Amino acid sequence: RNNKYKRIVDLWISQRNKFQWNWDCRLRLSIVEASFTLLSACAAVSEVLCKHAERENGLQDLMEIMIESMMVADRREYLREDGHG
Repeated sequence: RNNKYKRIVDLWISQRNKFQWNWDCRLRLSIVEASFTLLSACAAVSEVLCKHAERENGLQDLMEIMIESMMVADRREYLREDGHG
């Protein structure tokens, strides 16, 4: 009778280990895919910014966008810290 339970427990442990291994592999694959997607997006954004900077007043446009974004971020942070957001 003990051998029967031991076999059941051993089978359950082996199946659990297989499931864990498969889950770990799927998680790692998802992380690699997400990293690749992020790198691709960063490269695309970088290319767009470089092309825009080459245009007349392009660099000035990018600086305005950056300053405006920083101001919006500062405002959000201020509101969050002050309890209004």
